[in-house]
Amino acid sequence: PYAALPEPSIAGQPSYRNTQISNDLPVTLNPGVYDNGIKISGNGPVTLLPGVYILRNGGFQLSGNGTLTGAGVMLFNTVADHPLSSGACGAWTVSGNGAVTLSAPTSGTYKGMLVWQDEDCSDKKISWSGNGALTSSSGTIYGPTAEFEISGNGEAAMNVNSQNVTKTFRVSGDAAINLNYTS
Repeated sequence: PYAALPEPSIAGQPSYRNTQISNDLPVTLNPGVYDNGIKISGNGPVTLLPGVYILRNGGFQLSGNGTLTGAGVMLFNTVADHPLSSGACGAWTVSGNGAVTLSAPTSGTYKGMLVWQDEDCSDKKISWSGNGALTSSSGTIYGPTAEFEISGNGEAAMNVNSQNVTKTFRVSGDAAINLNYTS
């Protein structure tokens, strides 16, 4: 359903390389191009400022016990040839015991789109697992060639106002899953 939606452009975007957060201090990230993706493993709070995050050749990994929050964000996981990047699409993995609260932009080109995985990343899953909670989040999770996998034992592994548009959808574990979508 989103085939006509243009992929985000990297032109004029700030660029960050090898973003790895592994401490317990508060961290704030800015929109832009993240070569080799974003990897968060600490226990501190991480905040995403509003905008588009292009995860080029590295994906998104969140583990640990911290929190991740962001309002008006769209995360685009993609693969592209670039001399500073690994040249391979990265996995989209959220695990651990922390809470994730994200919401998609409410206006503009990517209104309502929270997570978008490039169709060229067909060998990578979008995976949410662990004992934490995905709460108070809203927006479409779009991966036309991806397997979406959710597992874990948290209070609410997924309790969101969203839609899921992926090739397959796999659920395991003891957590409750509630998808409440209103266009």
